Parts: sequence; C-alpha cells; structure tokens
Amino acid sequence: MKAYRTKLGSLLGGVVILTLVVFNLLLLQENQALKGDLSRFSRISQRSEFSPSFSPLLSAGTQPFCFTFVDPESGELYEPKLALLVFFSIQDCASCLQEASIWQRLQDDFHAKGLKVLGFAPSSESLKMNGFAEAESLSFPIAYVESVYMKRRIGIRQTPFKVLLDSTLTVVYLNGPNSELEDQLRFKDVIERWCALSL
Repeated sequence: MKAYRTKLGSLLGGVVILTLVVFNLLLLQENQALKGDLSRFSRISQRSEFSPSFSPLLSAGTQPFCFTFVDPESGELYEPKLALLVFFSIQDCASCLQEASIWQRLQDDFHAKGLKVLGFAPSSESLKMNGFAEAESLSFPIAYVESVYMKRRIGIRQTPFKVLLDSTLTVVYLNGPNSELEDQLRFKDVIERWCALSL
C-alpha cells in the first residue's frame, strides 16, 4: 500500500510538472506572438509618423507655409531672408525649454540682418505662455495654434520642433527636441551657419 501511494504521488507530481511545463510553453509562445505584433505596430507607427506624405514638414525642400510678414513699426510688408519657426509648449521638458534662450539670442543677433524668429504654441496655453515668455525675456512673436492642428495637419509630434525656411519659405532645415546642452549648441551653430550664408 505504501509503495502504491509513493507511485501515485510520483505520478501526480509528474503530471503537475508536465502540466506546468506545457502551460509555460504556451505562455512563451503567446509572449513571442505579442512581441511580433508590437514590433510590427512600432514599424507601422514610425512609418506613418515620419513619412513625408504624412507631414509636409518632415522633408526638406517643401513649401508648406504661406506667411505674410508685416513690419510692426512701419506696417510695411517685407520678406525675411530666413524664418525660424519654433513650435513649443510649456509642457515640454524643462531641459528642452532651456533652449529658449538660444532662440532669443538668434533673434537678437540676426533679426536686423533678415532672420525672423516666430514661436508657435498650443492655443490652450496662451495665458501661461505669456508668463513664460516674460520670464524668459522672449521678444519674438508667439502665435497660438490648436494642438490637434499642429499634430495632424502640420505633423509636429514632439516639441520643441524647429523649422528653418529660406526667403521662398522653402524648408531648409529641421530640428526636433534637444534636451542636452550639447545638442542645443549644435542647433545654434547650424542656424548661425545658415545666417552667415544667407544674410
């Protein structure tokens, strides 16, 4: 009887272990399938997010904007030689927003030579943005745009996002969020080189 119980216990233990192994293999198979689905989804979303057909901004050489520039003092129309469009939000990471001092410095250094810096922020932030602009001593104009329009129509997914246009309003340079000072200084260097060539 004791031998029978031992055999039965061993048999039941073996069945439990076999069941756990089969269950574990099924879970591993399901996990692999989910990873494959996630990988496919990631590739699809990257293609749709960065496809030039999805956003006119994400390929240089396009003319997605139509602006009229008016001198605030004289009221006269003028065409800047370069226009730097800065799409940003007060919700951006604090280190990314430190780049605002660079945008202002570019405005100060090159505005008289023909660079026009324009800020674009979500319309829901207009009151808070005024405080931010004052705290950061931003003197360039800031226009307010619906955030849905910014994301879906213009194609700006992450901010701060910078677009440099030449005198024909053709995109010549694009730059996304920069959280590191080194990247922010590299962005400044590129814009200064464009200014040296075009102004």
